[in-house]
Amino acid sequence: TTAIKTVGQLCQLAMHAIPLPCTTAELPVFDFVWYNQDDEADSADLSSFGRETVALNHALKHRGTGLFLLDEFGKETNPAEGEALSAAVLRYLQTTRHKCFTATHFTAPTRLPRIAQYAIKGFADDVFETLEQTADIKLRLQILNEAMDYGIIRLSSHAAPPQCAVKIAEVLGMHPDILKYLL
Repeated sequence: TTAIKTVGQLCQLAMHAIPLPCTTAELPVFDFVWYNQDDEADSADLSSFGRETVALNHALKHRGTGLFLLDEFGKETNPAEGEALSAAVLRYLQTTRHKCFTATHFTAPTRLPRIAQYAIKGFADDVFETLEQTADIKLRLQILNEAMDYGIIRLSSHAAPPQCAVKIAEVLGMHPDILKYLL
């Protein structure tokens, strides 16, 4: 989310010829920037997913070349359809003049051709061993916080996104009787 918002803000600054807060930068100049988490007042009586869909349809009608910032597109509906719709939106945008920068926890979009994939580095594997040996939950939270690496790495093509939520839930004390029901 932070990376998406930062890219959007830099592109907005460039669109208005406002100096960027960096030494050097190479950015395309877009006619518009659309972020799917912006609130659309004219569709306030719809569900979150309904508002997101209406807003996307509206944004696709803009003239010129746009930058579409998709932050967890489709997360507001059931996961299977949300994942399919997220991938479909990305596939469609690939056929247009627009550019897209997205963040997702869905796997299907990572399987699409011609999409550069990045991920947060996350945790080193040995952090979980340290956490398993630490009984105090406050200390576990501190260790997790200090061990998290928010650096961005490029993934190989079609790589599944890193997954560690189950392990984090476990070390944060999720009841073992719940974890045994994982498929």
